[in-house]
Amino acid sequence: MAIHKPSDRYFAVLAGSVRTTGGSLGLPRGTFGIFDISDQSSKGAAAKSTFNQNDKNGTFELRLGKTALPITRSQDNKSYSSYPFTLKDVLQLEVSAPQTTEQQVDEVVVGYNGIDPCTSLKFKVGDAFKLVISLSGKRIGMLGYENSTVQIPVYLSAEECRALIDPCVECDPCLELPCKPIVLAAIERLRDHQLYGQTNVLDLIEVNPILECDETPEEETTLMKFYCLNLCDTGDDNALAIVQQQYPDYEVKRTKTKRI
Repeated sequence: MAIHKPSDRYFAVLAGSVRTTGGSLGLPRGTFGIFDISDQSSKGAAAKSTFNQNDKNGTFELRLGKTALPITRSQDNKSYSSYPFTLKDVLQLEVSAPQTTEQQVDEVVVGYNGIDPCTSLKFKVGDAFKLVISLSGKRIGMLGYENSTVQIPVYLSAEECRALIDPCVECDPCLELPCKPIVLAAIERLRDHQLYGQTNVLDLIEVNPILECDETPEEETTLMKFYCLNLCDTGDDNALAIVQQQYPDYEVKRTKTKRI
């Protein structure tokens, strides 16, 4: 083993999606591209499909799109990226064929499934639950965890109800508490969780709350044109990213899901 061997960085492409034209902004989840960061425009860094003599002085990055998330103190909406490099920095190119033709990832929904309100988590005063997320694989082993596995505890606690309801109202021990602030607090703690090597848990997994809209935000009236597409797929973020890749000039949103 080389003492100064760098850590590998993996980019898992969704359905073979590669951006070869346009820019780096709005890169859908699972879409890969090589971008010239020395060639910037309103669309971001220019995507590259081929290289020529003029590119020898350029600076490039490998980038992979991820699910767009609200910007908070523990997350952002930037694509995954490699370190900047020039063509002369490239020492070797290798190609390996995948053993499976489809990307396989674990997706777990805890509580509300986005469709049936009865699946929502329910809490009463004093309730406390512990979930354990187990991550394993080569990437975990590279961080230094024994047996390439790490256990991450997630705590959901409703021990106090005054701050969740009204600080001036006496708590009823039989009252069902609103689950939203309890779940969001647990998610925020999970997103802040640090693994070995100052690796944030969000570098390995995606953690998203499933919520209903409380109210429709007020917006200025603007003439817009919308297109609706009915599609039978898995209904998850991977399926949405596949559609987004086919329409790079438009923003694609999932408006409704129906299980069959």
